[in-house]
Amino acid sequence: MNISSLESKLNKSIDTFVDEIKLQYPEGSSEPVTADDINQLARQTCYVLDDFKKAILEFLK
Repeated sequence: MNISSLESKLNKSIDTFVDEIKLQYPEGSSEPVTADDINQLARQTCYVLDDFKKAILEFLK
């Protein structure tokens, strides 16, 4: 894997994260945040960080 491939994979992970967050939390919503919302955000953050870890480790091999 080269640096361009790594960047592409990282960008794809970011795009997926952004899409998921926008789906869950529409912009301009006046709805209060709940504990479930925080848990969902934490879960999505873990997913994107795991994707980053996998891509970086693959790049380093």
